[in-house]
Amino acid sequence: MKRRVLGTLLIVVALVIMITYTYLLFFTEVAIQLRVLRITVYIMVMILLVVLIATGYMFLRTPSFSTTLPDMSENEEEKCSSKNS
Repeated sequence: MKRRVLGTLLIVVALVIMITYTYLLFFTEVAIQLRVLRITVYIMVMILLVVLIATGYMFLRTPSFSTTLPDMSENEEEKCSSKNS
């Protein structure tokens, strides 16, 4: 039951925000329209930069893996070739 209430609440809130945003963007004075656009672009750029920062931080903190293959002795090579036969 909680999930249905939460789902309904999310849908209603999203629709209210969508209608309000559309109204502010198309049916108000030009000054308000520009302010809404500036805020929207600012938020989107900040989200993009936070994602880039998080990605860079993960690259910085993750240990690198060795790209060299381990050396196989002749005995191991023979075992591998006999298994494939």
